[in-house]
Amino acid sequence: MDVKTAFLYGELQEEIVMQQPEGCSYDCCVYFKETSGVGMIYLLLYVDDTLIACHDMEEINHLKKLLSRKFEMKELGEAKRILGMDIIRNKSKKSLFLTQQSYIQKVLVRFGMDDAKQVQTPLAGHFKLSAAQYPQTEAEQQKMACIPYSSAVGSLIYAMRVVQWIMRYLKGTLEVGLVYGGEDKKGHTLIGYVDADFAEAEYTAAAEALKKAIWLKGMITELGAKQESVTVYSDSQSAIHLSKNQSHHEKTKHIDVKLHFVRLKVSRGAVKLLKIHTEENPADMLTKVVPTAKFILCMNLAEKGGNSFNGRIKPPKMLLFHVSSLSMRFNIDSDSDS
Repeated sequence: MDVKTAFLYGELQEEIVMQQPEGCSYDCCVYFKETSGVGMIYLLLYVDDTLIACHDMEEINHLKKLLSRKFEMKELGEAKRILGMDIIRNKSKKSLFLTQQSYIQKVLVRFGMDDAKQVQTPLAGHFKLSAAQYPQTEAEQQKMACIPYSSAVGSLIYAMRVVQWIMRYLKGTLEVGLVYGGEDKKGHTLIGYVDADFAEAEYTAAAEALKKAIWLKGMITELGAKQESVTVYSDSQSAIHLSKNQSHHEKTKHIDVKLHFVRLKVSRGAVKLLKIHTEENPADMLTKVVPTAKFILCMNLAEKGGNSFNGRIKPPKMLLFHVSSLSMRFNIDSDSDS
């Protein structure tokens, strides 16, 4: 559904005081309510766009009526697109497939890259970027400002060739997406992979990964999906050692005290930080430029039993996303009818 926002463009002379309704404590744009006999009904809000999900269409229709009494609503039917993402449903497999294929195609056409030759990795090793490449003189800045690719990368207008490479990669991966749910009935499992592009950041990256894992666990649990376990894998033995060993060391004295909450969470069993071999860590592709063979290997590791990459990414069965210097994947059964 869509909330008509014509009133937002009016000029207000009065001081407006608003109180945000109570919702999910982990995400202020997610609202939910337990219903009688059918579990939960969810409402996700982004500005004036809303998504409603529930097993029971009667509950959905009832909520729509309640909203229509308070706001001028526009009925858009079954959700097929949100925030530039296409939503493809497979009811027989009880899965949702999210893809940005339509959006990416528009971007490629806009910047004249729709006929570009495809590449297999987001970035190549021969690119060497530095601040020294940024336009220095006023003439150089004016010249770069006239190049259309500047609007694609904001302040990084000096990186045109890199942007072109990225768009060539997008051209070859239009069908890539995220799959939620499916026929796998192994339960709800939250698994994370963490990596950093240089040694000193490994413990910091691990701390950020654990914070994200704990946040996701809390949100998923609050929304009614019991989270059985949270495990984060790291290829840094030193980071794992620091998470369990409280002894002081000269090389670790500079680590911020707030990062040591990792030790507390690990000691209490709230999350596990385990060792994984570097060659088996899919987060590698998110922290550094890797060769094509390594990138394909990382994609296959991320899919964990899904379709093979084989030169072209196929939709993974596990959710993989990048947060700072880490990647997480989440498997959750989703058989909602809406």
